[in-house]
Amino acid sequence: MGTDPNVRLESGRCALLEAVYVKRYDICETLFQYGCRPSPTCMPADGPTPLQFAAYLGETGIANLLLEHGADIDQRSGPEQSRVHFAWDLSRPLTLGTSALEAALHGGQTDAAFLLLEAGACLLGSELAIAIRQKLTAVADRLFCFQADTDDASGVEIHVRGESALEAAVATGQNETAYRILERDPSWYEPSGLCAAVHMAILTRDYGIVETLLSRRAFLDPIDNVLEGTALAMAAHFNNGHLVNLLFGHGIQPPVALFPSHESSLASYLDWGYSDTRDPSLLERWTKECGWWSSASHGNPSHYGWHDAGELDIISPLEAAVTGNDEDIMVSVMLGIGYEPCPGALRKAASIGSLSAVQMLLTAGAHASDRDGGRATPLQAAVRNQHYGVAKALLENGADVNAEPYRSSSDQPCWQHVADGSRAFVYGQRTALQFATENGDMQLVDLLIDHGADVNAPAADNAGATALQLAAVHGYIDLARRLIRLGADVDAPGAKYNGRTALGCAAEHGRLDVLQLLLSHGVGAAAVRPSDNRQVSEAVELAEKNGHYASAQLLKRHSQQEGAGVACLVSGQVLDTGGKSLEMQGASGETHFEDWFDEFITFASDEEE
Repeated sequence: MGTDPNVRLESGRCALLEAVYVKRYDICETLFQYGCRPSPTCMPADGPTPLQFAAYLGETGIANLLLEHGADIDQRSGPEQSRVHFAWDLSRPLTLGTSALEAALHGGQTDAAFLLLEAGACLLGSELAIAIRQKLTAVADRLFCFQADTDDASGVEIHVRGESALEAAVATGQNETAYRILERDPSWYEPSGLCAAVHMAILTRDYGIVETLLSRRAFLDPIDNVLEGTALAMAAHFNNGHLVNLLFGHGIQPPVALFPSHESSLASYLDWGYSDTRDPSLLERWTKECGWWSSASHGNPSHYGWHDAGELDIISPLEAAVTGNDEDIMVSVMLGIGYEPCPGALRKAASIGSLSAVQMLLTAGAHASDRDGGRATPLQAAVRNQHYGVAKALLENGADVNAEPYRSSSDQPCWQHVADGSRAFVYGQRTALQFATENGDMQLVDLLIDHGADVNAPAADNAGATALQLAAVHGYIDLARRLIRLGADVDAPGAKYNGRTALGCAAEHGRLDVLQLLLSHGVGAAAVRPSDNRQVSEAVELAEKNGHYASAQLLKRHSQQEGAGVACLVSGQVLDTGGKSLEMQGASGETHFEDWFDEFITFASDEEE
């Protein structure tokens, strides 16, 4: 053969790996006859070794052949990490682990795992958890004999690269295995295992493993662990008073917990089960289903990594109680065991419309205007979700009716396309009155105005809008009339990013009645220079672009009537002046109105002659 069998092929893989992939023992044997190395140096940096891939596929014959020819049984693929995702093609990603033994376990290959164990494969620390997760009972039994991965006195680290053996056993309902793990070391305690045990206790009402772990915790120094807080938060969220009292009775009252940053109840997600990739596995499936991801590490809140606004929040367990199945009872319980009211709890109670929870929190000392970080105030949250009673209670307890909109970390505009091809505001930064107007809720609008709401609160930079602009977007003619009667500025500028004036909003969405209302109230009447009336021409463009031609014609007729034959101004030019274009010039790019008007009269006189 004239070709070196160790070079990388056009596919990017070596010939030996190709042969393993197609499960051709004979080709592998032939390649060795021609000098192929069992662990080629031409492997992709993050790809599997031939031995790993053979183990994953359960090809024990090929794996044994590789070992006979000197394949490194402990060679690791890629960097040190919990999982290596190798895609033979983009449609088939494979999770192989970092060693041949891990690959065999991930592939559910008992025979291959035994072959590697008997050949002396080193244990990296996660094998027992993988075997339990995959329900490879015989392999797990063998690993128990090696005293692997039970976090006992042997000092084997189990949280460095994935879930623990106890988490895997509890999460897959293998209680007998879980107790076997616990029996290995009567003094051993694991917060992540407690977190998983609490979740399963919520599902099954079997508290045995929780009680066993808690009995061991009593011998430890007091700790404030975020996963213990998560366990308590879950118990509270799912209204399991027995678990709450059990945890609290054993000294668990951490100030913080991990919880998905989601306003609605998570009760319907209970049957999702667990995921096997990163800690804390207890909450990860929830966050993945919600489109969020956690790169959390155990124990220390400062180690939690955030990629964007929508992942795991670090919150008070009291907040978890607020969003639970029976928030009234559980909020009372959590306050009773010593949790202090916090802005996040009050905001969430207001958001879901729990008047009794709001009143309990206010009575316990919560401040009606406290803001939960950069989020909405409790009043804004209540109004956004149209909870009149909660909004009234907050206002009566001193909530700031004109609190500024919350600030987003993003400077990008928040617009979305709607069914008719036009664009509409999505929920963005709003004052309470702006939220009420956006919802078309006249009752809440009246309540807020009675408490001093500012009808001219400016539009926030990012996807903001004034109350009148929002009424124009949605075509709320009665609300628009009321706001104008109360002094709303018909010429207020739009948001910094893709903003619209009220006229532009109405034109873009074809709101003819709102357009007529705005025009009848002198849109642009305060302009000192004609160029200030450009909002009319921009409104025409928006109407025509979105197919609202009646709105465009209305605006054009209005411009012709107001301008005595001058249609509208676009980019400093006057259009429809007898076919001539009159451009305003000046040192600053514009002239004064008087100079412009004199020049226009000259053009008009020339046309008459």
